[in-house]
This record gives sequence, structure tokens and C-alpha cells, in this order.
Amino acid sequence: MENIFQDLRYAFRQLRKSPAFTVVAVLTLALGIGATTAMFSLVDRILFRSLPYPHDKELVSVGVVAPIIDGEFLFASNYLGWRENQAPFVFFTSSTGVSDCDLTDEHPVRVACAAVASTFLPTFGIQPVLGRNFTREEDRPNAPKVALLAYGLWQDRFGGDRNVVGRTISLEGQPTEILGVLPRDFEFPTLAHTSVLVPEALDESIVQRNVMGPVVRVFGRMKPGTSVEQAEAQLQPLFRSFVESAPPPFRKVLRLAVRPIRDLQFHDSRRGAWLLLLSAVAVLLIACANAANLVLARSAGRQHELAVRAAIGAGRGRLFQQRLVESVVLALLGGVAGTALAHALVHAFAILAPTGIPHLSEATVDGRVLLFSILLSFASGILFGTVPALEKPTAQMLVVKTTSSARRGRLRQLFLVTQVWMAVVLLASALLFVRSLIKLQTVSLGINTENIVTGQVTLGQAKYSGAKERLAFFEHLEQKLKEVPGVRGVALSDSLPPGATARSVPFIAVQAEGRPPLGPEQGIGGVVGWRSVTPDYFSVLNIRLLRGRAFDDADRNPGGYSVILNEALAQRLFPGEDPLGRILRLPQGEGIADAAFTVIGVAGNAQNQGLGGRVGPEYYLVRRHGVDDPIFRYPESQHISILVRSAIAPQTVAQELRDAVATLDSTLPVEANTLGQSVALLVQRPRLSAALLSVFAIMGLLLTAVGIYGVVSLSVNQRTQEIGVRMALGATPKSVVRMMVWQASLWIGMGAVAGILGSLVAARWIGSLLFGVRATDPATLAEAAMLLLAVALLGAWVPARRAAKVDPMVALRYE
Repeated sequence: MENIFQDLRYAFRQLRKSPAFTVVAVLTLALGIGATTAMFSLVDRILFRSLPYPHDKELVSVGVVAPIIDGEFLFASNYLGWRENQAPFVFFTSSTGVSDCDLTDEHPVRVACAAVASTFLPTFGIQPVLGRNFTREEDRPNAPKVALLAYGLWQDRFGGDRNVVGRTISLEGQPTEILGVLPRDFEFPTLAHTSVLVPEALDESIVQRNVMGPVVRVFGRMKPGTSVEQAEAQLQPLFRSFVESAPPPFRKVLRLAVRPIRDLQFHDSRRGAWLLLLSAVAVLLIACANAANLVLARSAGRQHELAVRAAIGAGRGRLFQQRLVESVVLALLGGVAGTALAHALVHAFAILAPTGIPHLSEATVDGRVLLFSILLSFASGILFGTVPALEKPTAQMLVVKTTSSARRGRLRQLFLVTQVWMAVVLLASALLFVRSLIKLQTVSLGINTENIVTGQVTLGQAKYSGAKERLAFFEHLEQKLKEVPGVRGVALSDSLPPGATARSVPFIAVQAEGRPPLGPEQGIGGVVGWRSVTPDYFSVLNIRLLRGRAFDDADRNPGGYSVILNEALAQRLFPGEDPLGRILRLPQGEGIADAAFTVIGVAGNAQNQGLGGRVGPEYYLVRRHGVDDPIFRYPESQHISILVRSAIAPQTVAQELRDAVATLDSTLPVEANTLGQSVALLVQRPRLSAALLSVFAIMGLLLTAVGIYGVVSLSVNQRTQEIGVRMALGATPKSVVRMMVWQASLWIGMGAVAGILGSLVAARWIGSLLFGVRATDPATLAEAAMLLLAVALLGAWVPARRAAKVDPMVALRYE
């Protein structure tokens, strides 16, 4: 231990004696350690940190996957049967989902209510911090209303009052007893924002008689020692029974899904998170290669000192330890600076965090991240310090000031090749993501987003429980908005483009008269989306009508049955034929017979499956003036999306929209935005990935250029005498520059070739994250290699020019 303290004191003395070397090395390492630490902080919750549930690896999401419903699900009747007969789980629970609800006390507020079974909290191992969970008797249709508050709502709405348990509040206009308060770190397994938990209150006697019944999300806690694969195998008999009960066309497309809760929450983020973390690690490795080259260069000036220490008795192991301790001290200093940089980066990311990436806004440099930074610094010091420390002092070092080492030169060249290799991979990845982002932002939407303000309103279940109340509100709102000065058009819809449609049906359910229906062996034929819109929807969004006409007021009369197809659906239903006037039989809701609709128009394809998605088949129905409108037979019919086209300032239009809603019901919150901003939100995640990869690529490029500059500069210093002899024998300055650059370019070229090969390997992994660009795009790979070569050769040319200015007489007297 005494030797370690001696080595630490000696290391600090040596670093103080070489301030320029110390500053350059510390800053180089700070970039790599800081970038990696910041990225670890951002992706920790996604990749490594345990979920906020005890024994979280035992928790899974269970259900059947079908094209018509997002994610795995069960019908409530199936869930009840599975709950009684499943084998692999100690707990089995369900939820009917999260939806808006209203606290209608003195100060009404809209909150998010999650309806869950009484076994939900026990399944996830969660205990309320105040009060208790609701019982099975309270989880029945006619039981008194009860609720559990989220910690944030308890603090904000009730001031953290511990006497809140037992109080009665008005939830959706009904008296509801507060049973307890959830922990601060509680999160719903789907990561949906949740303010209140209420019983889902399935009516088992009715559900068991209704095979298709309501849809539930199902979660289970596996028995200790049970794997996901084993659980899935044990559920196969229940799944086969589910398939046999399904209509024949659906049987081919159904599959069983049992997946960990972590995968449920982060499945679409994990690959991107790994990519960003590995990119930061690549920057760190480039920085370590630079630091190793700096240490090797410094070793050339300390050869005499090391030989003396060896001559007076210092063993090779002792010298190795002393030099390795010095490298670790250097890395720890870089780690301190890097942690400060990471703190600034994480703070900036938390402010600018896209809403689509889970937990990004919560990232912070906490104790866990600090420990990672310390370990990373130690690892970096060992990584770049081990090879230089292995050099063995020789007796020759006692009689000459410096000696050239072929081994040391090969090591520097190997570090240079490694830097170039990783820099090319980083550059290629960044260019691919930038190109993908550009294509995503310039994809044709099929709509015009300029001068459009959007709003979204959800009516309370208690006050607007029936179709009559909802219809009256929507029609009054539409009329009020049309009367606002400066408004050129108003449209209502059940969902906003370019997001996915709110509702869909299997293609097999859309029956065109004169066309044979799909056979059971053909499956369901995919999914068809549909929207319920007012007549001005197409003019407000500037959606082209390719054939026929748009909806008019006559189509809105009760009993009207008109439909407009998008181009994709028209081509599929009536290839090469005129669809106008043709009859379609469309589903009208559960328990209602299909109705005959007349095709009155064909609209151009609009990007309604999100940016970058393939335009799928879709049809539009008009919102009628009567309560017979099919929209009121579907869930979430109390929600409305509003589109207002106006040339006046968006802020003014948004306020007019809020005022119009307030005149009808002052308790209703309004989410207002411009359509352009809504579209921009869809590219936040790819924009962040492209920006971070670009930053890492630039850092890697600059560090590589600095490393090449250092290697060539050292080579010039070591070959000063040789260069002087060459110039004394007639070599021109140009030939000397050419020689030095050529020798460096051989190693740079090897690194570039290795980088292209590495990019081709990485392409298999990142291809699914790109849009409109092949991961093996030759032009992008060539651009990355050429850009790196240009910067690298510049880094070699600058010190090579200095070699050409060597005075032959001075060089010949060198040494």
C-alpha cells in the first residue's frame, strides 16, 4: 500500500512538470468519458436499471396478438377462463386501460384514470404508502365507488394531507371514497400517465356469456424459476382454445405473446438506446487511443529516467505499477472533467427531451451514474496505460538521450488505425441517420399543414353519458368556430392526421357488392382504418378528391349512408374499375347489422399511419346530425379532434378555440397546437438520434485528426536527423512532405477500409431504425470514408510541412 501512495505522489509531480501534456490528455479523456457517462445516464432506465417493482424480471405481459388491436390482449371472457386455469403464474391480473376522467369537486380538473382488477397491485408487489388497496368485493359493478390516488395528484390536489384516506370526492360526477395513496415511484406497466386507480369492475356473469366482450390487458407474475419460454409453453392449451373459438379468417393471424414488462415498455427504444451508448463508447475508445499515443510519445522523453530507475534496482513489475498508476491518475482527472461535462449534457437533454422516449426527461447524474463514471475512468486508465507501461527499459537508454523503438512505432500505428476505423463507423452511422431524418421530414403527407390549428377535447363521462348530449355539444362547437372572424374552414374528426386512425376493421369486414368475399384460407386480408369527419375535412386539409365529390350537408341527415375511399382502398376493392356509385357493406358497431354505403368519392392517399409508414387502405364516414351516427356506438366517442384553418396568428386562433369550448362548458380542458407542430413531434426521436450521432461523429473525427497530428509530429521529431540527411543529399521540401503524408496515409487507408467493413457489419443492426435509406448505401459509406480521409490527411499534412522546413545543418548536428 505504501508503494501505491508513493506512486500517486510521484504521478502528480510528473503531471505538474508537464502541464501541456496533462491538459491535452485530460481534455481528450474528458470528452470520451463525459460523452459515455451522459449517454449511460440517459439510457440507464431503458437498458440496465431495475423497474420499480419487486422482482421485476418475474413480471410479464400476456395475451394474444392480432392485427386489429394494438399490443397483446384478451377478451374479458377469455381472461376469466385463463385466470382460473393458468399454471405458470402466482398472480394473474388485468386492466381495461387508462382513459380521461374528471374530478368534479370545487375546482374541476381532467385526470387520467386506470381501471384495474383488485389483484393488480399485489401482482406488481406494490403497497400504498397510505391506506389500502381495494378488495375483490369493491371490484364489482354495483359496489360503492372507490379510488387510489397517484402520489403526484395527492401532493398537488390535496397538499399531501395524510387525512385524505376516507374522504369522498366527486369522480365523473359520482361520490368516490379515497382508499389510499400510491408510492411516489409508481408507474403503470404500459408507462401511460396515471393519476387515479379505480376498480375495473367486470360483470363476470355478463362477460362470461359474451365471447367477444370487452378487451383487457393482462399481466402476470411468473412462479420463481419459470422462464418466459416455459410460461408460453404452458399457456399453449389455453391459446389453442382461444384460436378455435375465433372466426376462421382470424385463426391464421393470431399468435400468443408472453413478454417481460421491460420489453413491453421499451421494446421500440432499446435498439436506439444501445446504438447511442455504443457510439459514445466508440468516442471513448478513440480518446483512449489518443491518450495512449500521448503516453507513448511522453515515454520517449523519459527513457533515460526509466533506465536509471531500472539500473538502481527497480524491477519491471515495480516500474509497470508506477507507470500504470500515473495513467490511472490521468484518467481520473479526465473523469472529473468528464463528469462535469456529462452533468451539463444530461441537464440539456432533460430540458430538450422528446416526449416519445421513456424516462429521458428524468435522467440525472446520480450516485449510480457517478459510480459508473469512476469505474469508467479506472477502466480507461488501465486500457490506455497498460501497453506503454509494459515497455522494458534497456541499458542502451543510459547512454543516449532517446532511442527509437520499432515496437513503439507499430503500437502508435495500430492505435491510429483503430481511431480511423471507429471514426469511419461513427461518421457512416451519423450520415445514414441524417439522411433518414431528411427523407422522413420531406415525405409527402398528402395534406397541407400550414395555417391549421388543432384542438382536442374529451367530454366527461358523467355529464355527457349519452349520444344526445355528445352530439349537441359537438354541433354547437362546430357552429361557434365557424362564426369566428378570420376562420376559413372548420372540421371535426375522431382523430388527427398524420397519426394513426382511431379505429380500424379487418379488410374481410368491408364487403363490396359484386365482389366475392375473402375465403377463410386467405385470412382477414389486413386492416382498414376509418375516420368519422365533418364535410369540410378535405378542404381544410387540402386533401385532393381524385374522383367524385366530398361530403355535403345532405349526407349528414339521419339515415344517410355515404362513404369516401382513399386511393389505396379503392385500388384494392375495385382494381381498374370506377368505384363511384358502388355499394359497400360496412360494420356499424357491435351487435348492429352491417349497413349499405354508397361510394361518392375517392380521396388522395394521406399519411395517416404516422410518418414513414406505408399508406394503408382507409375510408371516411361523415358525422351525421342524428344520434344514429355509428360513431356513438364505439368506445371513446366522447373525444373530438378539431381542425381550424385560418390566416390569422395561431395563438389567436387557439385562444378563440378555447373560448368557444369554454362558452359551452368551462370545465373542459383543451389541448391546442398547430398541425405543423404536431407533425414535428413525430420526428423528435429520429432527430435526437441523428443529432447525438452527429455530435459523436464530429468528436470522433476531431479526436482522430488530433491523434494523427500527434503521431506524425512525433515521427517528424524522431526522424529529424534522417530528414536532414535526405535534404542534404538533394531531397526537395515537397518530396519530404509527400513521404511523410504517404506513410501516414497507408495507415489511414487501412483504418478507412476497416471502418467501411465495420459499417457493413453494423448495417444489419441499424437498418430497422432508418427510413428511406439502405444501411449499406454505398454513397453514404463512400462519403464517410472520404470525409475522414480528408480530415485525417490534413492532420498529417500540417506536421509534414514542418518537416520540410528542417535545416539540414541543424539536423545533422542533432543528438
